[in-house]
Amino acid sequence: MALFVLLCRPVSSAAQTPDTDKPVPILTGNAGTFSFVTGGQNLIDAQFNPVLLLPLGDRWLIESRVAFEGQFQRPPDGGPYAGPVTKHVDYAQLDYIANPYVTITAGRFLTPFGIFNERLYPCWIRALQPDPLILPINTAPSDGVMFRGGFRSTLRPT
Repeated sequence: MALFVLLCRPVSSAAQTPDTDKPVPILTGNAGTFSFVTGGQNLIDAQFNPVLLLPLGDRWLIESRVAFEGQFQRPPDGGPYAGPVTKHVDYAQLDYIANPYVTITAGRFLTPFGIFNERLYPCWIRALQPDPLILPINTAPSDGVMFRGGFRSTLRPT
C-alpha cells in the first residue's frame, strides 16, 4: 500500500503547463471500402474504425477504439445492398495520470509490449513499421487494471 501511495503522489515540476493549455476531446479514425466483382456480382467490404480521446480535467482520460466491418451485396434480383455488420471494441479504457511517471489504466486495453500495440498499431499508420517479433504472443485485448510509466534516471554517463 505504501508503494501505491508513493507512486500516485503528485510530483511538482518547474515546467508546468500554462493555464491556457487545456486538453481537448478528439474524435478521429478511418474508413475504407474494397469492392470485389465475381461472376457479375459486386461485393463491397466496408470498414469504419473511430477512435475517441476524451480528457476529463487534467488527470483523467477516456480512450476508445471500436471497429465496424460489413460485407454488402445486392441480391441477384436487384434491390438495395444489404449484408451483415460485425462490431467489436478494440479497447475502452480509463486512464488516471497520477504524476509524470505513473499512469493507472482500467478497462479493456491493448497489451503494451513496449509501445507498439497501443500507439503504433492503428490500421491507418500500420504500414509505416513492420510488426515486431513479439506481436503474435498476445494480440488480444486484456481486461483489468494496469500500472505503467517510467522513472527519471539520475545516472550520468562517464
